[in-house]
Amino acid sequence: MADASIETGRIIEADETGVVGEHPEQQARPFFAAPALADQPAQRNGLAIDIRPIACFNVGDVLFEFDSSVLREEAGRLLAQLPDLRRKRANAAGELPLASVFGHADPTGKDEYNKTLAGRRATAVYALLVHDARLWDKLFANPFGGDDWSKKMDVKATAERLGLPRASARLTVFAAFMKALCPEPLQKSDFLGRGADAGGKADFQGCGEFNPLLMLSAQDVQSLPKESRDGANLINRRVVVFLFRPELRLSVKDWPCPRASEGPADCRKRFFLDAKQRLTPGPTRRRHFGPTDETFGCRFYDRIAGASPCEQFLRMYKIRLFDSFATPMPGAPFSVNDGKRTVTGVADAEAFATIRDLKVPAEVHVTWRDPNDESLEFSLDVHVDVEGDDDTAATRRLHNLGYERFPALADNVREFQVDHATQFPNMTPTGQLDDPTRAALAQVHDDCAPAERPRETAAADAGKKSAT
Repeated sequence: MADASIETGRIIEADETGVVGEHPEQQARPFFAAPALADQPAQRNGLAIDIRPIACFNVGDVLFEFDSSVLREEAGRLLAQLPDLRRKRANAAGELPLASVFGHADPTGKDEYNKTLAGRRATAVYALLVHDARLWDKLFANPFGGDDWSKKMDVKATAERLGLPRASARLTVFAAFMKALCPEPLQKSDFLGRGADAGGKADFQGCGEFNPLLMLSAQDVQSLPKESRDGANLINRRVVVFLFRPELRLSVKDWPCPRASEGPADCRKRFFLDAKQRLTPGPTRRRHFGPTDETFGCRFYDRIAGASPCEQFLRMYKIRLFDSFATPMPGAPFSVNDGKRTVTGVADAEAFATIRDLKVPAEVHVTWRDPNDESLEFSLDVHVDVEGDDDTAATRRLHNLGYERFPALADNVREFQVDHATQFPNMTPTGQLDDPTRAALAQVHDDCAPAERPRETAAADAGKKSAT
């Protein structure tokens, strides 16, 4: 179970493609041993190193074709960092950490299907890391459901892009593609099982849908369109690479996870007693893996990943920056402070500032300047991850949109209603948070598209923005 008191390590990099992180240093622990008789070997004390990772990679779903184990080229940028991360975590003897790959699916569909698809994705990542073109060729030659490589990868076009003849053999193309994506391969002996098992046991495995980071509510499952459900579940579709201390020695036969090619039966043997409850959607509330919500069904995976910085509910947020007239400000220099750190950058072409590695819910202080006149500075405390339609949520949306200059909530509501009367003709300027106003406020806030503000109103404001 995730514990709020556990230090979850350091995020090295986090964006929409994945997460790279270091686990916290483990404190030395005393071993307690009882006396044993020299002539009774069976009673001798044995010591074992705990199986806890020291670093991690989370390869996000956006790096795969949908419902497929085919890796996109963008995966190379993330996975190419693995060798350097291993070198930085070498032990005193210069030995490098051992890797193990875990594939995950979202809690949609059949257990057996998701276990197989997650295993195929883990296989694809492992094969890339060790440059085993034969494993990719096996995936290509054996389609599974929607995971048909022949429909997701144009081998001839890939060969041409790599500077090879279009008629090159698949193995030749795959080998060249792997080298381009991941120039510095690992050896099979660099993995936790040290390549001892032909099926990759302990080196790579699929967890299926049994360890989601997000559990949608039953209401979501029933009412959301498939596209929306798939988008919300994206965080669950991932492949995580954990690095373990090189001193670890384990017997592959004792490794509890089944092979990537095997079914979920052995996974279920490691379930929590309340796994069904953990993996069942609640009526209306979404649950995020963390200190208050237990969503991992496998107790073994929870043990090694529960405190991982790569398995925390981190989201990427975009805050749109406006001037006092609600005009977007692309290229605006900005800084965002969440109370622990300050992130600086420049707004993109649509005037969005991106914040990564943000634990939610949160409130951040945003400061930004006019890119054409940096003497003009704006600032606002922004509420992120605003959910619900109660008065608190409505007040936070008004605040994020800059409607806060009056002491009374009704006056701020009325100002919003007046500014957006043309866009929402069914909304009347009563100052009341009626249903049409709540719906309009949520739409404007979530779309980051406020109406242009009158000059006399804007002159009274220090700044304005929208947050999603």
